[in-house]
This record gives sequence, C-alpha cells and structure tokens, in this order.
Amino acid sequence: EIPGRCFFRIFKKMIIRKAYLKDIPALVSLFLEYDRVEHKLNPTVPMGSRKKYVAFFKKNLPKPRFAVFVADDGKLRGLIHAEIFGFPDNKFLFGSVQNVIVSHAYRNKGIGTKLFKTAVVWLKKHPIRRISVYVHGKNKKALTFWKHKKFKIRGYQLELPIK
Repeated sequence: EIPGRCFFRIFKKMIIRKAYLKDIPALVSLFLEYDRVEHKLNPTVPMGSRKKYVAFFKKNLPKPRFAVFVADDGKLRGLIHAEIFGFPDNKFLFGSVQNVIVSHAYRNKGIGTKLFKTAVVWLKKHPIRRISVYVHGKNKKALTFWKHKKFKIRGYQLELPIK
C-alpha cells in the first residue's frame, strides 16, 4: 500500500500522493528549480523551459509506466519521478527514479525519503528486477542520499557531447 500521509513537527500535514494534471504548474516550477541546481553542477546541461515541461507532463502523467508522486501540504514541496523501462515482452523490466526534487527550504526533513519509499512501493507493483538512478558525480548530497538508501555504484555513464 502506498504511504499516504506523514507528519513533520515543524510543518502542517504533509501528504504524499500521486500527481494530477492540475499539478502541472507546480511540477514545472519544481523542475525549473532543479534545473538551476543541475546547471550549476554542469553548465553543459541545458535549462528546461516551462513550455517543454508542461508538454512533457501532459503527455506522460497518464501513462501506466510513468508516475510522479508529490509532497503536498497545501503547496507542492517536493516530487519524485519514477518510470518502468524494458523490452516490450516484459521479460526484463527495470524501474528508474529519474528525479527527486525537494524545495530548498524543505530539504533534510525526511520528505525525499517518504517520496522514495512511495515510489518503491509503486515500482514493486511491476515485475522489475532492479531500480536505478542517475546522479551527477558532483552532486555529493544526492550521492549520499542514494547510498543511504542502499544503492550501489555499478558502473559509469559516459557521454559524448554532440554540438
């Protein structure tokens, strides 16, 4: 069962729930905040645009292998984006956590962990063999977060910039 509610002493009730189409403006704002951080870590990463993110969420939120869960206390304070990938025959599926974003003022309060636990419950409802996550090598806080969740480094992602 997906954990629905959590309580933080310094905040009012924080609900972890699946994102709806009506959440798109707030989701986009969180993604743009995330882009600013990623761009500082790696200036070659392009900044997303509001228009592209709106189109992305409108297209993908209804898909059965795509999920965004949000931390909501009346405003969206964080999100996790998870997807199922694999071959069409479903013989080898894997889950992927694409993004965990928590607004700066709400970090280190357990919100990312609650979002992650909710995503894992959802991912395990599919016949997956593993869950993967990509973390920029310079993002030390994210690396620490994922290591605490028992993720192991299994290789390196190499990139070839194309101009």
